[in-house]
Amino acid sequence: MHQDAQTSLLLWYQANGRHHLPWRHPLHPYEILISEMMLQQTQVNTVLERFYYPFLERFPTLESIARAEESEILLAWRGLGYYSRARNLHALAKTCQQGLPRSVSELEGLPGIGAYTARAIACFGFRESVAILDGNIKRILSRFFALLGVGERELWRRAEEFLNPLAAFDHNQALLDVGALLCKPKNPLCQECPLSPWCKGKEDPLRYTPSKTRRYEELELFYGICIQEGRVAMVQSQERLYKGLWGFVPLLGAPLDSSSLGMIKHGYTKYKITAHLYEIRSLPGDSKPSWIPLGELEHLPLSILAHKLWSCFLERSSLK
Repeated sequence: MHQDAQTSLLLWYQANGRHHLPWRHPLHPYEILISEMMLQQTQVNTVLERFYYPFLERFPTLESIARAEESEILLAWRGLGYYSRARNLHALAKTCQQGLPRSVSELEGLPGIGAYTARAIACFGFRESVAILDGNIKRILSRFFALLGVGERELWRRAEEFLNPLAAFDHNQALLDVGALLCKPKNPLCQECPLSPWCKGKEDPLRYTPSKTRRYEELELFYGICIQEGRVAMVQSQERLYKGLWGFVPLLGAPLDSSSLGMIKHGYTKYKITAHLYEIRSLPGDSKPSWIPLGELEHLPLSILAHKLWSCFLERSSLK
C-alpha cells in the first residue's frame, strides 16, 4: 500500500542515515538493551560521547550487571540522570542473566521495558519484523497521515500499516533518523524529506503536531557541606527518584551563621530547582549523615545535583 514511500525512505536512509551510531551495527541484543535504556531520557550525543562505551566496558554482559551491587550500577550511570533506569536494568539482569527473551510480550514483562523499548529490542536486537513508535515516529505518522487528535492505539495501528516487513530494521532506523534530522517539531525540512511526495500534512505540518506547553514546579532548596578531619557529611537518599544516590546535607533554610557559597540551577523531570549551598561547621540536629573520606567521593554514586553542588563548592572554597 505504501511501497513507493517505503522505497524512497530506504534510499534516503542508505545515503543519509546515521550509520555511525554503534547500536546500528550490534553484535548482541544486550547492546541494544543498553542503548535503548540510556536513550529513553537522554540525547544521542550525550549517550554516545560519555556513557555507552564505558558502561559496556564495565558491564559487558547481563550476568555482569546481575552480579554487581546496585551502588556499582548507579556509579556507572552517574551523570545520565533518571536513575530508575539503572535500577530497572539491575532488576532486569537478575531475571534473565542468560539472555534476553526475543518475543515482544516477554520483553514487555521485564522491569523498565515499555512498548517502544520491547519492540526496539525485538527489531534491532533480534531482527524481528515489528513496528516501533517513539516521539519522533509519532510526529512523522501524524503528519504523513494528517492525523488530528488521535490516541496511542491509532498511532500504533498506523505504524504497523506503514511498516516495511521485508526491511523492518532499516525502515525503523530510517524513521528515527527522519524524525531527528528532517521532520522536526519546529521548522521541519519538508522539501528534503523522502516521504514528502506522499505526506498528507506537509502543507501545514505543525497543525498535526502542536507543541505542548510544559509546566514546571519551582523548588528552592538549601544544602550544607560540612567537612571535618578530611571527611564530608553525606546522606544517602531513600526517596523513590533518588533512591541509593548520595547527596549533601539538606537544610530547612539559609543558616544564620554561614554565608552562601553560591547558587545553582537544576532541572529534573517536572521541577526547576534553585539550590543554595553553604559551608557549615555543625550539622542540623536531626541529620544522621555518613562521613565519607574526601578521596572516596569520586567512587560514590552522586546525583547530578550533588555533582553540581560539589563543583560549586570547589570553585569557591579553599579546598581544591
